[in-house]
Amino acid sequence: MSRTASAIFGSLMLCALLLLVAPHATAASLRTEVGARQVGVGQRFVVRVTAVQGDGDETPSSPQLQINGAADIQGPNVATQTSMRMHNFSVTHEQSVVATWIVTPTAKGQLTIGPATFVLGNKQLRGETIVVRVDDAPNAGPQTGRPDPFNPFSFDPFSFRRGAPTPQASYGLNEAPVELELERAPHPIAFLRAVPSKRKVVVGEAFTLEIYAYGSRGQFREVSPTEPSTSDFLSFPVVEHSQEEPPYVTTIGDEQWFLVKLRELVLVPLRSGKTSIGGMEAFVNGPGYPARGSRYGMKVTCAPLDIEVVEPPLEGRPEGYLLGDVGRLGLQAELSSRKLAQGDYLQLVVRVKGSGSLPSRVQLPSLPGLEWQEPALEGGPKVRDGKLGGTRTLKIAGRVNQAGTLDLGDVTLPYYDPTAREYRIARAALGSLEVTPSTAAAARPSSTDPAPPSAARAGPPLAPRKALADWSPARASWIRPGYWWTLVLLPASVALGRLFLALARSWRSRSAAGPTREQTLRQALSLAKQSAAAGDFPATVRHLERALYEAVEEASGVRARGVLRAHVESVLVDADLEAALAAAVGGAIVELEALRYEPGDKTATGLVEQVAAVLKKLQKHKRPSALDRSARRLA
Repeated sequence: MSRTASAIFGSLMLCALLLLVAPHATAASLRTEVGARQVGVGQRFVVRVTAVQGDGDETPSSPQLQINGAADIQGPNVATQTSMRMHNFSVTHEQSVVATWIVTPTAKGQLTIGPATFVLGNKQLRGETIVVRVDDAPNAGPQTGRPDPFNPFSFDPFSFRRGAPTPQASYGLNEAPVELELERAPHPIAFLRAVPSKRKVVVGEAFTLEIYAYGSRGQFREVSPTEPSTSDFLSFPVVEHSQEEPPYVTTIGDEQWFLVKLRELVLVPLRSGKTSIGGMEAFVNGPGYPARGSRYGMKVTCAPLDIEVVEPPLEGRPEGYLLGDVGRLGLQAELSSRKLAQGDYLQLVVRVKGSGSLPSRVQLPSLPGLEWQEPALEGGPKVRDGKLGGTRTLKIAGRVNQAGTLDLGDVTLPYYDPTAREYRIARAALGSLEVTPSTAAAARPSSTDPAPPSAARAGPPLAPRKALADWSPARASWIRPGYWWTLVLLPASVALGRLFLALARSWRSRSAAGPTREQTLRQALSLAKQSAAAGDFPATVRHLERALYEAVEEASGVRARGVLRAHVESVLVDADLEAALAAAVGGAIVELEALRYEPGDKTATGLVEQVAAVLKKLQKHKRPSALDRSARRLA
């Protein structure tokens, strides 16, 4: 074989090999698996639905599972997977989303599992339907003993039991990080734990607070939480609900525990001394967690947390340092112009960038003939990847009253770096400014100029009198009969014009403000009735909550959405609402929040009627005036 033929043959073999090992395109698909096809009443089993992402598709989301039959359902627990398979030199990459449900039959018969669905862009993936037979008594087998080696779903991942940890207890869940492990549980069933990133900080230093819920009886969810009090801190929320947080498992003693993050906050202390973060309360709801008379579930709490806050050291503190300017900061500055006339204004734009709460003041150069105004602020700190920082812009106007070439010097910002434990100064040079003399200032006469001669006064020359007589002043030429009408009508027309402009502005502001609170309330109640008629229970609860909050603010002036649920009733009583009405409102708010997660035996129509009765009482309540409230306080 010639050399040319050998080269061609080698090239063909290389192309064939590349085609064999090249990744094969995959299409989106859905598969459903169950842990058992025959179970007993009360015997839990796992349903696992895997959505495989096709090449070029979006990530599957919003898993739903339809189950026909008598059963309690927990989940889903959602996780992502990446896998690579090779068969006959063919490589296949798979991106998939796995949703897991725990199903507990409550009556004999059969359960129809599926079809399960995932949302993929603007289309929907649907899975198959599987029938599970339910007997009177639980079946012996892999569900209650050792796992079936041929069936990966032959056990319950959340049935934690006493004894040595088993691999199946953490199936599908990640082990908790080391910092979340405990040697001993403060409660045998469930508890909350607050975990600060630091126990001692300086004023203005940002730190993270995480609150976790631990449970030893399997999967649970939070219901009706009360937020921790952070009155001595600036608070930036990172995690506001546990619904989207990944669950973990950990071992405490000889038990397996399930835990999930409920809240995450970035806090910035505002004062020095021993400061306290209030405790948090919530209910954990799930099989195995005793409700003890509460319809929400088992109540769990975490105690208040003390944080030691100190001032940065006095040694080495630079002149002009403001308490609270902490982080790692940098400055950028630019002038609107380098040349202007005497008496004109310039604009200085300063950008503070870095980590921390971002100061709102900087040190400006002090020069004779240069007057700075108060800064206008834009932007501010935000939390990204769990860190507080960003950019804050200061726009400062200044007036230059002195002509010549001015060297403006630097804009400075002294701050304390808590990582390096030292003070630093951020700088931005402003350069020079050319100020030309103002022509208006040159043309303006000075106070020392002599007065103009009397000959320059306008008017005819004076004539001598021909006979002696009493002198009477000449009548001013501008006093005419129409003068008095002008004197009266001109101010009146100005007043009428201003009144017309005020009415026009008021009309425009009302038009731009959108619907009134009463209109919003009526619209929300109407939407709730429509949702109830359509059988959409979650939408009914959402619209009723909106109507109730609008009615409370209209009747009392209290924005109940920002008040802790446990304090709503007392806050409304302080706002001059009758005690019975305040109790009814507080109960309705708590019930609506609970029904958002667990409909229970409530019907949408009955819920609308119940809340409408409370709204009717609120609308009849007459909100007292400020004078009445002051009189009551004095009494």
